[in-house]
Parts: sequence; C-alpha cells; structure tokens
Amino acid sequence: MRGAALVLLGMAALGCKSLTASPSDYAAYRAVRVGPTVASRLRAASDYLQRYPEGAFHPEVARWFTQIEPRFFEASADTASGMQMYLDALPHGPHAAEAADRRDALQAAQKSQTGERLSRAGALLEQRLARAAERRADVVGAYSAWVAQVLDLDAWRLPPEAAGEPFRTAFWGDPRPTCTRGTCFKIEAYPYELPIDGKLESFVCALEVKLRLERGVLVEVELGGPDLFARLFEAHQARPVAADDVRDREGALGWLVELTSGAAARRLDPHRCAVMPVPPAVLVRHCDGLRLEIIAATGPKSPDRVVIRGMGKL
Repeated sequence: MRGAALVLLGMAALGCKSLTASPSDYAAYRAVRVGPTVASRLRAASDYLQRYPEGAFHPEVARWFTQIEPRFFEASADTASGMQMYLDALPHGPHAAEAADRRDALQAAQKSQTGERLSRAGALLEQRLARAAERRADVVGAYSAWVAQVLDLDAWRLPPEAAGEPFRTAFWGDPRPTCTRGTCFKIEAYPYELPIDGKLESFVCALEVKLRLERGVLVEVELGGPDLFARLFEAHQARPVAADDVRDREGALGWLVELTSGAAARRLDPHRCAVMPVPPAVLVRHCDGLRLEIIAATGPKSPDRVVIRGMGKL
C-alpha cells in the first residue's frame, strides 16, 4: 500500500513543462516521468540531478526527489530486501549509509533467528534420537530380564500362580495372560524406532511368553515370536535387519547367543553347563536342574524360541 501511494504521489508531484530543453535534458527528465516503478524513477531522478545541475527540469526533479526519497526509504525500512532495493536504486542516495547498516542488521537478525530455529530443531532431534536409543536398549533389556526371571523362577513343578516376585508381576500383570488347560501365555509388545533415510521409523518387537503345564504344574517356559531374533538384533544395531537375509540372520543368531548366554550366566555357567547343541538348537546350557535352549526358526512360519525347562523330569 505504501508503495502504491508513493507511485501516485510521484506522478502528481512531477508537473508538465514546455519542451524548451535540449533533447538529452528532456530524455533524462522523461525517464523520471515514465519509469515503471518508484525505485526506477528515483534512480532516474538521481541520475538527472547529477548530470544536469543546470537542467531545465532540475528544480522540478529536485523538489520531487526531496519529497519522495525519504518516504521510499521509510516504506522499505522494515526488511533487509527493502533496504537492498533502496541501495540498488540509490547506491549513493541520502540514506544509503543508513540503508546499508539497517540491511546488515536485519540480515544478522534473520540469521540469528534461523540459527536459533535450527538449534532448537537440532536439539529436539537429538532428544528424539536419544529417546529412540533408550527405547531400543529397553527392548533388549526386556528380553534379557525375562531370561533371568525365568531362570530364577521358584515355581517349577508347582502351579504357575505360586510363582514369586519379580516373575509374578511380570507375567500376571498387564497385558493379562490367557490360560488353557496346558498353557498360559501372554504377548508383550515393545515399540522402538530406527533411523531410516534421516527419519525415525516405528517398529515393534513382539515377545510371546508361554508357560507349559503338565498336570497343572509348571515344567517349561518359552520366550518366542516371529523373527524375534532379527527384531532384537535390529534394536541393538539401530538399523533394519532382514530375517530372510543370510548375513543378517547369521549376525542375529551369533549376537543372540552371546546376549542370552550372558543373561543366563549367573544360573547356567557357560563353562560348567555347556552342552553341544543339536540343530535346530544353536545354544544349550544344562545343569543344576535347569535346561536352556535357543532354537532358531526352521521356516518363515515358525517362530524363534528360547526354551527353559525347570527342575524335575527333563
């Protein structure tokens, strides 16, 4: 709006004059009259005043320039681009030094604000990445905790309801398990995120905890799920792991064996309790009335399993 007002004012302020001036004088004056924008007319006016100090139109152009130039500066002063527009039109104008200073100050403020926004965005991204890393660690930690809790279970050869803490809370808490005549089971879902192409994508690791009963007493606990070992491994690696990729599968199995062996070491010493595994088992520990086996899936429809049997007939 201020620019439009300046155009109208500029057109009204320049009056008509009989053509008694030289052709070059009049041509320079005409550029002031017919320029398409206020900026172009100001540029032409400044040029005319410098080139024709004694020109026929000098008083008229000087009056118009004196009226319009400060208003043009004021109308452009809110933005760095406006100040640059002033400097492009009048590099040596009355407000040129002030325009340059204001342009530089506005650009610095813009950079600072942009830097602050980027800094805030970077800080938020770092926080989200940190939380994502914690959640991935929680997935691996939850699996290791289940292995340790099952090995410490005090309800072998007893009804599963007789189990003490912390297994009791872990298994009988939410989500509530489902029990049939020979089994009780529940599925724990552990969400996590992986950085993919610069973004965090959501994944979930599903872990089924299944209690097997014989004549109503607990004899076996199975921790399993579809592609369970691949999901745990990718949470550890912070990258997608394809369960049907040979290298990924071998990497997942090797890492899972080390993780499980470590989680079980307090109750099943790897030196004293190691047993040669028979496929599809990839790890066996057996001593002191406990037996642990890691059994890899044998096909796309079979689950990965960790099977732990307790005291009694094994």
